[in-house]
Amino acid sequence: MRYRLLVALSLCAIFPAALCQAQSPAAPAEGGAAAPTTAAPDANGALSPAEMLKKTRDQVDEMAARLARGEGKDEEWLLLARSYISLGEFDKAKDAARHLIALHPKDIEPRMTLAEAQMSGVPHGQGLPADFIATMRDIHGIDPKNPGGLFYLGLAEAQADHPQQARKLWTTLLEVLPKDDERRPGVVRRLDALPKK
Repeated sequence: MRYRLLVALSLCAIFPAALCQAQSPAAPAEGGAAAPTTAAPDANGALSPAEMLKKTRDQVDEMAARLARGEGKDEEWLLLARSYISLGEFDKAKDAARHLIALHPKDIEPRMTLAEAQMSGVPHGQGLPADFIATMRDIHGIDPKNPGGLFYLGLAEAQADHPQQARKLWTTLLEVLPKDDERRPGVVRRLDALPKK
């Protein structure tokens, strides 16, 4: 499955900028659905923010109803999940992502979007949610070299006072990242901050 722009958005939204792989946005696959967008100005002038939001919500509701009827492509469930995240409807986003995971249990992208929904709305400085950590473990199980899985599982281990496990994960992350990657210094700083014993 190819999610293109959606995948890039998901990765960049959930992982810190220092660990987010740069990906160039691309157009949706031919025949694929376009993302719901805010309304364009009409002949009488621009819509108000409230009108634009209502139009976007109407588009998302229409997509959800169509997918519930079994119409549309599988990848549109990811688009629906991303749309719900942008609207702040995180439970609905999780449901949409889980639907796609059920259809494609070995795909990383739906789990990345699920993880983003699980982290959305969590206050800054609060520990990682248990369901988010579980999703990261699933991602790591499918792809042991996934940078997001390595980073966040390392962070979870560090927060749980398991420095050796964190060190192992972040060391593997450094092996995965290119030598000139700007994310490396941040990972090195975290490694250096871990207790030595």
